[in-house]
Amino acid sequence: MIDPTSLHPPSSWFTQGAVDVYSSRSVAIANCHFFHNGPVGVVKTDELRGHAAGLSLGYSITADEEENLTAIVESCVFYNNSALLADSSTSEALNDRVFPGRGGGLAVLVDSVNHGYRGRYKLAAFSNNFATEFGGGAFTELCTLSSSSNHLITFQTCVFDENGSETHAGGLGIEISGNGNGTESSGVVIRDCVFRGNTAECGGGSYLLFTTGDDVILQWSLG
Repeated sequence: MIDPTSLHPPSSWFTQGAVDVYSSRSVAIANCHFFHNGPVGVVKTDELRGHAAGLSLGYSITADEEENLTAIVESCVFYNNSALLADSSTSEALNDRVFPGRGGGLAVLVDSVNHGYRGRYKLAAFSNNFATEFGGGAFTELCTLSSSSNHLITFQTCVFDENGSETHAGGLGIEISGNGNGTESSGVVIRDCVFRGNTAECGGGSYLLFTTGDDVILQWSLG
């Protein structure tokens, strides 16, 4: 549990991101400010390790247990954080299952074959964050590789304001990949959110990339 904290550098940017959480079964972060962090430019070699400058949540768990993974991020501010691509090409990054240049403020990457993941991101503000590749404000990657991969991420009452990306998803980037053969579906819910003044070559407010039949639900949001 992190509550409350201002995570910013006193004299120079955190070059590896302010907070990096990897394969933790339960995370709760509330009333924290992440600002002026980055530019994250060094590629971590662990699979499904996020590269966000503000907050990175990465999960790569294969143990056969029934317990769900949970993350709650509430009442947090992500301002002026930057994630860069570094030296790896996009294809190399995807093949190695590492994801640089994604999620300036927040990155959530989940590959949990035998678990369900429940992530709730509520009352969060993403402003003036930048990523070279995908998701200037925030980036989510869900891998759905089995019938047990029943993942759900919810963004509720969040504001994405003047974030940017050189390529895709200035505000929020969502990628759902896998074989799509599971009996359960994974997805993302965007509820009561505001997207304003975000820019990218494709998808200024948000960009959705799918290789499965899973769902994204948009409710009561403005763009």
